[in-house]
Amino acid sequence: MRYPNVGARRDKFDDVMGANYPGQRGGEYPKEWESRIFLAGPMSGLPHFGHDQFDFYASELRAFCTVASPADHDRQMHRDIATWPCYETGDVAAAVANGFDLAEAKWWCLTKVLSADVVALLPGWENSTGVALEKAVAEAIGIPCVEVQTLIKLSAEKVLDAQGA
Repeated sequence: MRYPNVGARRDKFDDVMGANYPGQRGGEYPKEWESRIFLAGPMSGLPHFGHDQFDFYASELRAFCTVASPADHDRQMHRDIATWPCYETGDVAAAVANGFDLAEAKWWCLTKVLSADVVALLPGWENSTGVALEKAVAEAIGIPCVEVQTLIKLSAEKVLDAQGA
C-alpha cells in the first residue's frame, strides 16, 4: 500500500529495504528515504510525563527510521523540565502554570502526525485523549496507526530478511 504523503521517497525506501538494503554492506542511505514515525502515547498524569517510555521506543525505532517524539520536543522547548516539581507526577496543570504551552505542544504533535508515514501507538494509548485526536487525524488522511511493538518487530524482520538471516 502506498501512502499519499510519501510518494517517490517511499518507493526509494522500499527499494533500499529490499535485497539491496545498505545495512547489509555497512552503508548508509539518505535520510530523506527513511520512514517517518510519530510516537503517540499517554503523557498526562504519568511520572516524567511518560518521557521514559517515549525515549525507550524512540531509541528502538531510530535504528530503522526517523522518529518524532513529543518527549524530545518537550525537552527542546523546556530544557529544565526535568527539574520542575510536577515532572515526577506528570501534573499537566502544574506544568502549564510553570510555563508549559499545552496548545503549542498539541499543535506540534499534529503537524508531526500530518508529515508521518506511520503513527506508532505506545502502550496505554487507548486511555489518552491526545492520542485519540492524533489517531483520528492520521486515519482521516490515510496514515496507518500501528502498535509500536508490532512496528519494531516488522522493521527488525525486514532488516534480517535483507541481511539473509
